[in-house]
Amino acid sequence: LLNGLLDRHRLQEGRMALALRPESLERCLAALIDEMRPAAQAKGLALRFEAEGLAGWWLLDALRLQQIVRNLVVNAIKFTGRGVVTLRSGLHDSARGAPWRHLHIAVIDQGPGVDPALLSRLFERFQTSGGDRPGSGLGLHLSRDLARAVGGTLEAGAAPGGASDAGAE
Repeated sequence: LLNGLLDRHRLQEGRMALALRPESLERCLAALIDEMRPAAQAKGLALRFEAEGLAGWWLLDALRLQQIVRNLVVNAIKFTGRGVVTLRSGLHDSARGAPWRHLHIAVIDQGPGVDPALLSRLFERFQTSGGDRPGSGLGLHLSRDLARAVGGTLEAGAAPGGASDAGAE
């Protein structure tokens, strides 16, 4: 919680520096899935990782990327009672041209869905909606702002009674 508040403050002040280094994107995301697997298994959930075109080395801030995706995966596990949580990622051509690539990450769950009234407030600070563990309501708000700080977006889609998905680009 404290780290989240400090990161939020740094973002607001424009003082958050990204540590861009050559990293394996696939290994970065696979490590996150390995970290989250025990939490999924404790709830009887399967956790899948699907990667398309992530091979090679990419200039990225692995810590911040994992922070964004971790918040999405934690929420998916938190609100899914049974079934599968999937992290799907892939690289696509960017409008900037080569060598730039556009990373799309989606976290898809089989939870109860999200009420449309809540969906419009999902990324607001201190917004919580239950689940099996209480939260601070800062994770998605911070993740959205981190995604924006690196020129990306963070969106969610869901229907009550159906699967949810959240994605970052």
